[in-house]
Amino acid sequence: MDEFEKVLNSDKEVSYKEITSLLYLVKCNNIDVVDVYNRLLCCNNTCNSMLDYIDYCSSEYKYLIYDNVDNILKLKDIRLFKLKSLCKDNQDLCNKISKKIESSPRKYIIDLIKEKYFNYLSNSEKNRIKDSNEFNTILDVVYLIIEDIARNEKVPLSSFSIVGGGAYSAVFGLGDKIIKIGKDRGVKSFNNNPYVVSTLLRKSFPINDKLSLVIEVNEKVDTKSYVSDEEMYQLYKKLRDIGLVWTDIYKGNVGRLLKDNVIDWRFDLKPSDKVLGLDKYRGTEILRKGDIVILDCDYIFDENNIPKEITSDFRYAEDLFAERYEKEKKASKRR
Repeated sequence: MDEFEKVLNSDKEVSYKEITSLLYLVKCNNIDVVDVYNRLLCCNNTCNSMLDYIDYCSSEYKYLIYDNVDNILKLKDIRLFKLKSLCKDNQDLCNKISKKIESSPRKYIIDLIKEKYFNYLSNSEKNRIKDSNEFNTILDVVYLIIEDIARNEKVPLSSFSIVGGGAYSAVFGLGDKIIKIGKDRGVKSFNNNPYVVSTLLRKSFPINDKLSLVIEVNEKVDTKSYVSDEEMYQLYKKLRDIGLVWTDIYKGNVGRLLKDNVIDWRFDLKPSDKVLGLDKYRGTEILRKGDIVILDCDYIFDENNIPKEITSDFRYAEDLFAERYEKEKKASKRR
């Protein structure tokens, strides 16, 4: 098929959309799919898009990735962290891929960060910064931060991984630390308090007059254990008692602490609120291992300074909790 040979011989990287169109034609023409998949996986300009295609649309052919790992590792500019995530059920293959990552960790980690950061930008924003010295210098600084985290956690850089994403940032994991990297968030500052996960670092790096790269480092928490509605309300109530209002109330925004809610670093580290870009600390309680804690602080405000334009999808829950809180407050005054 002429289209297939044309793609294989292209001098530029073939996009996911192009791969999808090509494979549709392959299936319509009753061509041997396995042979096509093998060739596309082992071609430098199609491999990255094929990894996405198999992951999202054709997982029954994932075994072909396993079969071709040795050949894929010989290619240039392959997204090795993506490859590793697709081979996570095969420890031998993961070890091979990790070894390749460790041969040039800076390249592969920066490539992953750029890929995920660009997902939050428009095409015009990407084009403005992708080759800028300022952006590349910031990426170098971010990599140095990640190196230091790996030293503290005593883990290899190849264990760096993408674990999720939110409205403003991609979320990475390294050891017991969570690293959020993205664009400017909903609010640039908030009142630091005991009920959000402890922040080791929160820094905004301006790239140009319109764009910044923001990095935040926190402790990892358990986001899979059950959280009751009553626990959610009690957390909301504690914030209200110190004059703060949490408007983004949903269970995906909390986790259960795996250790006490204090900074865990190899030496005593107590960054000031000013250094973290946070407003004055409120409250005195220290949450303990097993308590629930808020992960995303974009929608926590001073009760006297809630922006009128806030349109969180979860304001309904806040309205219900606010009604209960006011009733309890009135009842306690009558006693």
